[in-house]
Amino acid sequence: YLYCRLNFDADAFPQGLPNISATVEGKKVFDPRTSTTAYSNNAALCIRDFLTDTRYGLGCSASEIDDTSFIAAANVCDEDVALAAGGPTTGTEKRYTCNGSFETNKSPADTVALLCTLTT
Repeated sequence: YLYCRLNFDADAFPQGLPNISATVEGKKVFDPRTSTTAYSNNAALCIRDFLTDTRYGLGCSASEIDDTSFIAAANVCDEDVALAAGGPTTGTEKRYTCNGSFETNKSPADTVALLCTLTT
């Protein structure tokens, strides 16, 4: 969430209230490749996090997760791929990233499906 409190000052805001924007990163997720927890939009790590999260996810224990498969999937997600020639940008980007959000009132199956569609 974001909380902003502004005190109106006609001299400071002669055109009215300013537009407020923010760059938001998602939840910190565990990476079994490095045993660290940090922000990542790696699709495999985001799905693994949902499966193990006890508040918003399925609450699976670590012993129920096949980390070997998630490590392999995370490595594929992190592969750099070339952007199409002639596009608006050049260079590379990660093969699969997960960017978006979900509502916690959905079924776990619907949420996992949604996480897969948020992957680009």
